[in-house]
Amino acid sequence: MRTQITDRIKKFLNANKLNEVYGVIQTGDESGRFEELTFCKARVLDGTVKVYGPKFILVKYTTAYRSLPHNDSVVFTSEKDAIRFLKSAFVDLNFDAALQVPHKGNQTVEY
Repeated sequence: MRTQITDRIKKFLNANKLNEVYGVIQTGDESGRFEELTFCKARVLDGTVKVYGPKFILVKYTTAYRSLPHNDSVVFTSEKDAIRFLKSAFVDLNFDAALQVPHKGNQTVEY
């Protein structure tokens, strides 16, 4: 399942030109806990997506877009939300929408 998620995110990154400079590079850790993708836009964005599983996808980035934190890491609990964040923040440049995408840390917990 991890590989399929990684493949879909990789396809999204390439299709939306988040592959400038060095392309989208796919790697994994030696223990097999996650698969990692790099993404970038020249002069404004460098980042990685680590897919641990369907409910834990870590997006880390450094950006020059001033409406987003300069260095940040965000954990998403679904592939859909991770892609929605990447699209809003780095393709559509709709930073308000990107910051509203549900992720660990901004979700309301119901008891």
